[in-house]
Amino acid sequence: MPDTSIKKGVFSETISVHEAAEILGISRRYGFELARKGLLPGVRRLGGGEGKKGKYLVSKKLLEDWLAGKTVLPVEPVDSVL
Repeated sequence: MPDTSIKKGVFSETISVHEAAEILGISRRYGFELARKGLLPGVRRLGGGEGKKGKYLVSKKLLEDWLAGKTVLPVEPVDSVL
């Protein structure tokens, strides 16, 4: 059986755009709009290409820091956090 501990660690640090939208009290649709425009902190797009859908992950830490007023947009690239 392959070791998935690294993946579990990374993904436990992230939430979906839908979950982030619930935390922020906004609609899922608006959450995705913010993610696409780069206005939702800590977002990383996985997969997809020009005109194709991809999956978005949101860093829980960056979102929490933003909500606590510890960071302002634009935040550091998510690659440095995840």
